[in-house]
Amino acid sequence: SLNHAEADASTHSQTVSNAAMLRGLIGLAGTRDNETGQHLARTQSYVKLIAAELAKHPRYLASLTPETILLCVAAAPLHDIGKVAIPDAILLKPGKLNDEEVAVMRTHVDEGVRVIDAIIAEAGQSPFLLTARDIVGSHHEKFDGSGYPCGLKSDNIPLSARLMAIADVYDALRTPRVYKPAVDRKTARQIIVDGAGNHFDPDIVTAFLMVEPVLARLSDAMTDATEMRSPRTESDPVAA
Repeated sequence: SLNHAEADASTHSQTVSNAAMLRGLIGLAGTRDNETGQHLARTQSYVKLIAAELAKHPRYLASLTPETILLCVAAAPLHDIGKVAIPDAILLKPGKLNDEEVAVMRTHVDEGVRVIDAIIAEAGQSPFLLTARDIVGSHHEKFDGSGYPCGLKSDNIPLSARLMAIADVYDALRTPRVYKPAVDRKTARQIIVDGAGNHFDPDIVTAFLMVEPVLARLSDAMTDATEMRSPRTESDPVAA
């Protein structure tokens, strides 16, 4: 019917618009560091695989629809967009950050939310932008409430951000950085398991374990030797 055709055209237009916006924002982040491409591609793949597995859980049937998963996957590369505001001296520092530097590094969350809110103010709300805002603003929250910036706990953390948290930490562990080598697969897996109930949603850890062999293969296939010089991500529990 005409209505369906109009709806399809509208959805297509929105998708094209989102993709263009995403390329622009990722390009903005990419001017700061060489971590962007492969890290963003890997974490996006991880979010997709973990979310698809979690969607099989009866508790998540309603909340993790195919459309919701698409939004999470599309918005995942924006999780660290706020790093555009972090000084190079901190972002690219090869050694451990001191307390003052950690505090500055953590402002990337609020800066990222500011970027998304400015777009929402200009373009209006959309499911994509609201999902992006959730991921940007809450991917450093922890399941037990010990994360930042708001100390959200359990289901008060948006589901998209809970998915992003596990993908982000897994990638940080498995990728070499200028200040540390990559952690082996078995160790990375164990760190995620040990984080269930404190850092991570236990249900998402269960889903992660189901798809971890695929994530491990992707990690090996998509890691670039140039990433040895990549800047820090304080998602790395070993070197934050």
